[in-house]
Amino acid sequence: MKHSRRLLLLPVLLAFSLSAVAQAADPIELHIQLKGLQKGDRLYLAFPDDNRTDTLVATRKHRADLTLTVPKTQEGFLYYLPKGKTREDLLQSEVRSLCLQPGDRLTVKGHLSALGKAKVGGDLYEGHPYRDYFRALDTIFAEACVYSDSLHTLLKEVQALPESTQGSLADSLRGEIRRLNDQSWAVAERSYRTMENFVRHYPQDPFSAYVLTCIRGSKFEKTRQELFDLLSPEAKDTPAGREMEEYFATNRAWKQADSLITEGAQAPEFTLTGIDGQKVSLSDFRGKYLVLDFWGSWCGACREANPYLRALYERYKDRPDFAMLSLALDRDDAAWREAVRTDSLCWPQVNMCEEPAGPTSVNVRYGVSLYPTQMLISPDGQILVRQNGFRPDHDAIAARLEELFEQP
Repeated sequence: MKHSRRLLLLPVLLAFSLSAVAQAADPIELHIQLKGLQKGDRLYLAFPDDNRTDTLVATRKHRADLTLTVPKTQEGFLYYLPKGKTREDLLQSEVRSLCLQPGDRLTVKGHLSALGKAKVGGDLYEGHPYRDYFRALDTIFAEACVYSDSLHTLLKEVQALPESTQGSLADSLRGEIRRLNDQSWAVAERSYRTMENFVRHYPQDPFSAYVLTCIRGSKFEKTRQELFDLLSPEAKDTPAGREMEEYFATNRAWKQADSLITEGAQAPEFTLTGIDGQKVSLSDFRGKYLVLDFWGSWCGACREANPYLRALYERYKDRPDFAMLSLALDRDDAAWREAVRTDSLCWPQVNMCEEPAGPTSVNVRYGVSLYPTQMLISPDGQILVRQNGFRPDHDAIAARLEELFEQP
């Protein structure tokens, strides 16, 4: 599945100090000293959690300062874009991860050309045992950069080739690409082991709750639940602890729904806001055969399936007993709307992200984890077909509709 590109960053621990009693409204002071930085140069601080980017302007040579507020302790990525470069051009080694905790005073020192290796100091980074912990992760991160940057460069070179030669060259380099990718993730797993060890050593420390949110991947699913059970009540009552508790509840709800959303089951009711601002409910389509398409603008496989869905819709749109509804999972509302326009999706569209993520969200109640997923709902609300992924040469929904509408 091809996703829209973002900063190429392996998961890195970004957490908050337990000794601090900062309030969410307390400002953060960020003092940056980078050789090569000139007055007027711009640095950028990206916040993945908020989908926002702040700009820092150097007020004098080698220096840039920023006072900011964040609603909670969260990760940020500091980077610089030379003229003519975009975020997609950045190497992982050119980005410095930061832990931004309300009330902290942080310093970043290094060279502009090697921003990813800059030294971070200040309240959290100099406290025990967090100082040694961050240093261990920095060492792992530096090793990961060797593989991820090589992979990034190799893929950019392939993309720059004429289309007529890309296929054959990509085939010849497939082994090297796979090797670099495997090595990158092997190093990432080492970082997860480091996080796991920290939680096991300090389960009473609320810091461990945030550490736990940074361990990802299905391979560590059982371990995450085990580590969460070790946490003290104080750690579980932090924002990170409550986030993890909701994550496990959501995962349980998804697994239950995944086993229940089968052919013959009743489709769960929902109400969402359409792209035109009007409310859309499942019950609005009673009396019709309804195709539900779960997709996202970021999902390459979904975008490739859209022309086939459009053809299916055109084929049956004039029938009074047929309808189609696309349910996107898009945090970026503008990207969703642009994809709808670009792909000419002329049937009703809703975005499931208007609801908070959690056990009761629509995609969880429908047991959807693979995108795209399509379902065919009967006129009385029963699930007739569920297909995960899309293959135009094996479209079970199109085949079922043809049986229903075109065969005597």
